[in-house]
Amino acid sequence: TGGAVKAIGDVAQIIAKIVDSVQTITVAVQQQTKAANDISSNVQQASAGSRNVSKSIAEVAKGANDVARNSGEAAKGSKEVARNIVGVGQASKQTTIGAQQVNASARELSIAAGSMKKMVGEFKI
Repeated sequence: TGGAVKAIGDVAQIIAKIVDSVQTITVAVQQQTKAANDISSNVQQASAGSRNVSKSIAEVAKGANDVARNSGEAAKGSKEVARNIVGVGQASKQTTIGAQQVNASARELSIAAGSMKKMVGEFKI
């Protein structure tokens, strides 16, 4: 019986060590579970951040395309203004030539009028 008591005591110590080990493993598993949950949460947050960055990049790209399109339209408008300025310059040149011709004609008419006046003055009835 003394051997049985000792054997039971030995088994009880082994069971106590097993219980301690199970408790240690349980705590470790709980810590691992918490760490895994934290990692999962961090991955979800990073994924959401990546989606936001991607969305922002898409918006910037759209804005850049709008700027490029508007710049093209402004360039077209500038070219048209330049053509109009050239046209105005040509019209101004033609107007100047026309005015010079009118002045020359007016001088000739003035000379002719002076000649006619002189002729009329010499003509006597």
